[in-house]
Amino acid sequence: MSQEKGKGLPTVWRIEKLGDVCDFLDSRRVPLNEAERAKRIAGKKPSELYPYYGANGQIGWIDGYLFDEPLVLLAEDGGFFGSPSRSIAYTISGKTWVNNHAHVLRPKDGIDIHFLAFALSIRPDVGDMVMGNTRPKLNQRIAKEIPVPFPSLSEQKRIAAILAEQLAAVERARKAAQEQLNEIENLPASLLRQAFSGSPLEMHE
Repeated sequence: MSQEKGKGLPTVWRIEKLGDVCDFLDSRRVPLNEAERAKRIAGKKPSELYPYYGANGQIGWIDGYLFDEPLVLLAEDGGFFGSPSRSIAYTISGKTWVNNHAHVLRPKDGIDIHFLAFALSIRPDVGDMVMGNTRPKLNQRIAKEIPVPFPSLSEQKRIAAILAEQLAAVERARKAAQEQLNEIENLPASLLRQAFSGSPLEMHE
């Protein structure tokens, strides 16, 4: 493992190339277009279907699975490369199917899967590594060269747990704000319905 130090990182952290800390399971991916998936799932019960994943998350369902373990998916093409706020990596678990628009990563020993996903998630620098203009592509050769900072395994788990809780709190706040916004947006229509339904209107100062 590399012992190269990253600028600004604690001295006990190390920088590793992604290809040195993960197995790439890309050869097991199978792409299916929307028409093929629709044909295969027609008439099937929800309990017979499995998530079908692409570059940026689940995009549908399918009647079979290719993987059955916790994994990290990293966008290969169609990802938000170069974005300072949009994720290019996420975790999956259980029985799943992945198409050829996402790299499939299995962390090696000593690497926490959730820490790895967080470390890869927001990486504007990867935008400088992709190839192509119309549809940027992060091929496997380049993906394996992505530098990733790592502390000890125990510290990885601690940081990942804190981030998971903080992001969950952010998501709860976002949902609450969205619900309030929906109520505000619906208020004019509600007032108009009340005014023309014979219900008394009250003035609020």
